[in-house]
Amino acid sequence: MVIPTHHGRQSVLRAVQSVLGQSHDALELIVVSDGEGGRTREILHGITDPRMRVIEQERLGVSGARNRGAAAGTHPWVAFLDDDDEYRPDALESWSSVVDRETVVVTAPVIFWSGTIPVETVECHLSMTDPSMRASRIHPGGFAVRRDVFMAVGGFDEHLRYSENLDLGLRLCELIASGDTGAVAYSSQVAADLHRQAATQRIRRYDSAPADSARVFLDRYAGRLAHDRAGAASLHRIISRQARTIADTRQSIRHAGSAIRIQPTNVHNYRSLLLAVLGTRPRS
Repeated sequence: MVIPTHHGRQSVLRAVQSVLGQSHDALELIVVSDGEGGRTREILHGITDPRMRVIEQERLGVSGARNRGAAAGTHPWVAFLDDDDEYRPDALESWSSVVDRETVVVTAPVIFWSGTIPVETVECHLSMTDPSMRASRIHPGGFAVRRDVFMAVGGFDEHLRYSENLDLGLRLCELIASGDTGAVAYSSQVAADLHRQAATQRIRRYDSAPADSARVFLDRYAGRLAHDRAGAASLHRIISRQARTIADTRQSIRHAGSAIRIQPTNVHNYRSLLLAVLGTRPRS
């Protein structure tokens, strides 16, 4: 289990306790403090469980922290949890019950919360038959992967600050579909509770990251996007929106126009073009 953390967030204690409290106790937990390690050690100082290790590193970002934790592990499987989320007590046990010798990835549902209100249940999955971007839908807390397979696909892309989970899942799909490795198992039992940030917090946190990832995906997954016109149009709208934030009207219009050409029946594409022509800045 790998938990990346930053800014010495107090919630990391709850995340750690949810791992160490698993009914299936044959595990190792690596907490990667991505900068400001002293504060993380202070928060976790009362935990003496030998299954937990804390690793400190210079600030590399969440993907770099996850990769560092996975590389430092010795268990044949690796799973990830963000520092403000929690596993259900029997998550690992439910995964173990569906894994066999051929399994290289296991997925499970997660529940997103807004404060004290559950707002969405997401069925994490990987599909070997869906040629579109929809083949991958995984979130930390809702999947585990055999560590050698995680390493074989290169881990998380540390250049992506947004949609890095989607990207990892698609690369896992491609490796598994190639026939060189095993299968994906699914547990129907909810594995984790994930806490959703307010929209304004997400905007401040990600800044240009969604548009940066959209550009990468348009190139990296051109083949899949040919089967996913809605997904391709959405990526162009994301880039158009970001261009409006920096008053790059020409780029904003170009990508909104691309969205219309790809999916001419979607009203959101025409709205994107209108906002681009008007030069309307997105609300922060």
